[in-house]
Amino acid sequence: MSGIHTIYRKSTGTNFVEVESKIYLPTKCGCRENSPVNSGYNGAFPEFFHGFYKGSSYGLDIGIMYRNGSYRLFFYSYKNTQSTQWFTSSQTFNIGDTYESRLFTLKSNFQNGYLVTRCYNSNGTLVASLDVFLEPAAYASMSQGCTINREM
Repeated sequence: MSGIHTIYRKSTGTNFVEVESKIYLPTKCGCRENSPVNSGYNGAFPEFFHGFYKGSSYGLDIGIMYRNGSYRLFFYSYKNTQSTQWFTSSQTFNIGDTYESRLFTLKSNFQNGYLVTRCYNSNGTLVASLDVFLEPAAYASMSQGCTINREM
């Protein structure tokens, strides 16, 4: 992952177990795809995510990414938080042309061993979801409270 981080907001507390954000997604954007294997660079993709961190032991970023011409959910985790460090959902969603149709709500919280993220459009309709199974020790620790950030 590479790129410029334009907006970053971190909590001062360490007791957060859920976060909700609203975001207007752009109608046009682009990305730089990953290079072919062994050619030396990773792509850059517009993204907005919630980060959940428990000290330096556990951490996971989960949110919305623009890739291959559409929006989708993704996550990136520390190795000991989830066995797969990087995942991009194949479930995509589109945005409308009006200002109102570009408003989305992203909700993330801990549920039954998972970090769950849901994305809703401005009408409150679920358009995408991603449930990430956490390693049991990570879930036990993180579900008691985390430092969170929201980053674009």
